[in-house]
Amino acid sequence: MISIVIATYNRAFILQHTLNSIIGQNYDEWELIIIDDGSTDETEKIIRSYEMEKMRYIKTEHRGSPHAWNTGAMMAEGDSIFFVGDDVILAPNCLEKLIKTRKKLPRRIGGIAPRLIYVRDVERKHSPMRSHGE
Repeated sequence: MISIVIATYNRAFILQHTLNSIIGQNYDEWELIIIDDGSTDETEKIIRSYEMEKMRYIKTEHRGSPHAWNTGAMMAEGDSIFFVGDDVILAPNCLEKLIKTRKKLPRRIGGIAPRLIYVRDVERKHSPMRSHGE
């Protein structure tokens, strides 16, 4: 299982796109941990509208994103942790590709991450996910 950790603060306007992209994954062995770093906008309302068995939501006082990321990591139960920005939209096969790539690598690997495509670059052609150094 992969633990997906999102740290968020006052990002209600974009967070639902991130959550929809996670729910739409073609790989379903994941848990979602959302740490709300004291948001004062509609973030909590958006998150609560997605409540599901695979999701844990914690609202903390505003202490900054490093604290929120660490809180989420400590709650993770998966054998891998995937830190996802609250403004990231995952391709439908992102988790599947990450898991396949991780299984090909040595056990002592420190981390892997998908290629990020910024919205302004979405029409450009991009090469498929590859191992670093290929």
